[in-house]
Amino acid sequence: MPIAIIFNYTSVHILQKAGGNPFYQPALPNSSRLYAIRNTQANNFPFYIGTADNIQNRFVPRVDAVRQFGFRNADIANVSIAIIQIFVNGIASPPHNNGVSSGIDVEHLLIRLYISQGHNVRNISKTAVFTNNHGTSLNCTFMNPANWAEFIPANTNVLAGGNV
Repeated sequence: MPIAIIFNYTSVHILQKAGGNPFYQPALPNSSRLYAIRNTQANNFPFYIGTADNIQNRFVPRVDAVRQFGFRNADIANVSIAIIQIFVNGIASPPHNNGVSSGIDVEHLLIRLYISQGHNVRNISKTAVFTNNHGTSLNCTFMNPANWAEFIPANTNVLAGGNV
């Protein structure tokens, strides 16, 4: 039986500043998810894919850095973050900080799907080939109820033993 993986782009967040204090609009969820960052000013490597046990906690230091470095609204206006919920065989399966969900490294898989479909990522780990060692096909479906306007990979089937 194939394994069905749904990458559900559930919300989009924009970094903004008011009175010198940066914040995300809307507020980031307090949950375990994958995320994709898109910076339209980073022409060569516009995407970064990550995972966190708690999205809010992961981004607190990044917000502090924006404030400490004194970035202007114009500097951060081109950055958006999509939050991605994972379902494996129809069951919500939040990834952990290591990117693994139901025994599958969905972070590595998503990074490789971006790369294999022609998009550069800023990630420095998990960029090597992803091999499906799960003994059955991985049927990857992408949903975008948040209407993220940036790139989302095409639905893909990774055969058992196949590479992305």
